[in-house]
Amino acid sequence: MGIAVIWDNSEKTILRYDIQGAWTWDDLRRAMDEIFTLMDESSAPRIGTIANFVAGVKIPGDALSRLSEFTGRSHPKAGLTVIVGAGFILKTAFSAFKRAASLAGKPVDFAYADTLDSARKLIGQHKNRN
Repeated sequence: MGIAVIWDNSEKTILRYDIQGAWTWDDLRRAMDEIFTLMDESSAPRIGTIANFVAGVKIPGDALSRLSEFTGRSHPKAGLTVIVGAGFILKTAFSAFKRAASLAGKPVDFAYADTLDSARKLIGQHKNRN
């Protein structure tokens, strides 16, 4: 599988998807199921996520249409999602996904960062505002 899910910190308030190489939409579905299970098991009231696109990641076909399948999937504990390593195509796909989610009445809260440390800081700042 091209997607690994791990806790990013010992407090279990940030989960990270490490996405590398070739992956499939089924891989993403399984990773989201795993993240939801980990969120259910955590005592933290709000959990941020980092989608870490490692260099050399390949995006499966139909990104714009396939991302819409995930529009309704949100966990009650989900906080800010920060996307690390996104290029132009990925940012375009995520922007379309964000618009579709908002139109469906399920707004998605995410941001972009260049590094994992920057992503962690953004999640910390977002948590302190809420």
